[in-house]
Amino acid sequence: MSRGRPAPRITMTERQYSLLSQHWAKHSLAHHIKTRIRILLLANEGYSHASIKRELRIDINTVKRWRRRWETEFDSIKAFELGESGQGWVIKPFLKGCYLL
Repeated sequence: MSRGRPAPRITMTERQYSLLSQHWAKHSLAHHIKTRIRILLLANEGYSHASIKRELRIDINTVKRWRRRWETEFDSIKAFELGESGQGWVIKPFLKGCYLL
């Protein structure tokens, strides 16, 4: 039984999903980075905030923060990937909390 109000899936390209999945599978990646990636992957799969919170055993505000950051910066991430911007985001710095290059 799903608890929590359903949240819309976050927008993510197939390439972004693939890259995040590959990074998440690395054993050498820091735990907090893996947690952030997992939040984004689950949010893309349509999990609610509460479901992600329970699955990862983290604070719900952490879930909301990382969903919001992804959603807020999606256009910048996409433009950077497409080479439309001289500045922009890359996945790894984004997940560490760094923003513009």
